[in-house]
Amino acid sequence: MCALYWQLNDVWAAPTWSSIDTDLNWKMVHYEARRFMAPVIVALYAVGFNDMGVSVVNDSPEDINDARLIVDMLAWGNGFDPIYSDEKMVAVEPMSSIEVKFPEMLRTSDADFIIRARLLNSSGNSIAPETILLPERLYEVSCHVSRWAKIRSNYSRP
Repeated sequence: MCALYWQLNDVWAAPTWSSIDTDLNWKMVHYEARRFMAPVIVALYAVGFNDMGVSVVNDSPEDINDARLIVDMLAWGNGFDPIYSDEKMVAVEPMSSIEVKFPEMLRTSDADFIIRARLLNSSGNSIAPETILLPERLYEVSCHVSRWAKIRSNYSRP
């Protein structure tokens, strides 16, 4: 994968597009760039209306063997406890990717669910950043399941 990414530090002490500030501190976008440019990632993507694709990308020079790919379906309404989970053993050659098929149960774009994927080695340690697939129509999710609160100020103007 190839991407152009602006990461150079700025000489201006002001908000800029750079991901490293004048004191060489990382801004939040630099931490996110480390995640999305990781050498091993799991890609979750919507295919059409009610289908989902899962791919494992290995941009590292080493083989990935005996890795567990765990895909969970989480519901907004139950505190994000997995309501369905499936796992597959995967092996990926260096500098390549594979597509992994999962059962129909996980293929959904319903607004009530999000999909989470994790890739673990044989010791149970994560070898890729956790991936989340949000609903295609996020605006249809009921705000009542989000435990939101309205904050009111006691401050009154003179």
